[in-house]
Amino acid sequence: MACVLVVPLGLFAVPIDTRSVFEAKQVSSSGGSTPVHQGLQMTIWDGVYTEEQAKRGREIYLRACGVCHGGDLRGADGPALVGSEFSNKWRDEPVARMFDTTRRTMPQDNPDSLGSQAYIDLISFLLKANGSPAGDAELPLDPEKLEQILITEKPFPG
Repeated sequence: MACVLVVPLGLFAVPIDTRSVFEAKQVSSSGGSTPVHQGLQMTIWDGVYTEEQAKRGREIYLRACGVCHGGDLRGADGPALVGSEFSNKWRDEPVARMFDTTRRTMPQDNPDSLGSQAYIDLISFLLKANGSPAGDAELPLDPEKLEQILITEKPFPG
């Protein structure tokens, strides 16, 4: 049996449930609630890509991104893609948003030109470069599945 603790925060009530930590509920004025980010059950810290996928992403990065973002991802003509710049931009966003934004805007001189698999491999490399661990399954191309993976700060050991 899971224990649920609901903490009121203004118009929101945040349930803390051992089965679904990331499901928040928005409380309406009538007292009802509707899920916010329903289904968010994973974070980038759950091993959401493979080492092989990140290796492919690194090759794509060096070929298509490194000139602007630097060989070490710390920025050159473009912003850094590691560290606080990365976490400040993408914190609490689903991986789907990062994938879509990257695909629509990069490379800056030829957006949406690398193909979907190349973009998802590139995202895997960026996750690895920011310390996220690899897992047994590749980061999927399915937008609904990518919506369920949240980019978060590294959790405290516990």
